[in-house]
Amino acid sequence: MKRIHELLENKKENSLAIQDFDNKNYSYSHLKKMSSQLAQALRNHGIKGGDKVVVVSENSAMYAACLFGLSEIDAWSVLVNARQSKTELDSIIKHSKAKCVLFTTRASQQAEDHAKNLSASTIADIDCGPIVCTPIYNQKAEKVIDDGEQVATLLYTTGTTSAPKGVMLTHNNLLFNSENSANHIGLNHNDKVLGVLPGTHIYCLASAFLPVIFAGGSIQFVPRFKPDEVLGFLRDGITRFPGVPQMFASIIELLDKNNEILSPAVRKIVVENKIDLEKVRGSGKEGRILKGDLISMMGENPQPSERKIKYGQEERIKMSRLRQTIAKRLKQAQENAALLTTFNEVDMLSLIHISEPTRLLSISYAVF
Repeated sequence: MKRIHELLENKKENSLAIQDFDNKNYSYSHLKKMSSQLAQALRNHGIKGGDKVVVVSENSAMYAACLFGLSEIDAWSVLVNARQSKTELDSIIKHSKAKCVLFTTRASQQAEDHAKNLSASTIADIDCGPIVCTPIYNQKAEKVIDDGEQVATLLYTTGTTSAPKGVMLTHNNLLFNSENSANHIGLNHNDKVLGVLPGTHIYCLASAFLPVIFAGGSIQFVPRFKPDEVLGFLRDGITRFPGVPQMFASIIELLDKNNEILSPAVRKIVVENKIDLEKVRGSGKEGRILKGDLISMMGENPQPSERKIKYGQEERIKMSRLRQTIAKRLKQAQENAALLTTFNEVDMLSLIHISEPTRLLSISYAVF
């Protein structure tokens, strides 16, 4: 393969590729058709190979069609999050020397607002929405390279420590990363990824969206993170959830609020005895279910553990000042390290268990 749109080739035509933010489904053949239609509309508009096209977007099928359609033309896609300010967008358009700007107006009110500010109009319609584009700007096209070293996308840094910088990623870059990410994670055609991280960021683009397309799986696009909505998706067929720690913390907070987080001891009793938690009235803080609540309900005390039989009752000894200082320093180091973490991956099949009868959710993630 020399271009990222070739990832859509040799897939089962009717298999699901995208479940959009509005719950519309698009198969691989449908996505391929929409991408080609968008490519033709842009050609008619005046875009050719080597041109740079800014895509102001949020997660949606239109975002995917723009990415693959521009690849068909050999144009560069300059991905910009619709939530960026007018000043930031104007700066990127000027610095990138873009030939025009596309907007995912159906998926984002902010994208629609930017489109109005830049006098964009609808140049064509495809099944996932209108192709909203600005007039053509007078900019020179870059040289087109026939092999995979052709630039696929231009991503700008957020400018946290200095002015934003454009990073050129070739088709080879993205194809290599999508294949190796898919193989490393173990993605296959049965996987369904939750795409809630912004597709305009390198992580979601190269380690979530393109890998699942490479594997022939599907992605559920979600433009904005809402804990209750995401939790619903996790309980409805999602197998992989790339996210950031703040997302997981929000989900855990929601579960805690809904009294769905159980202590290990309570969880063990619930699973072993197949207890329906709807019938248990918790006596803990804010109705939390305690171990004693389950014991009272069952009317019997569980057998002591082998450890307790062998070693007796656990004895707690107050830590010395030295041990307290060491523990404090270790905790600080752990918290500081977590702040440096950018993105995390959760394997939903093996690490997240959601059981409707007992309403349990166990969350874990590996740091990359």
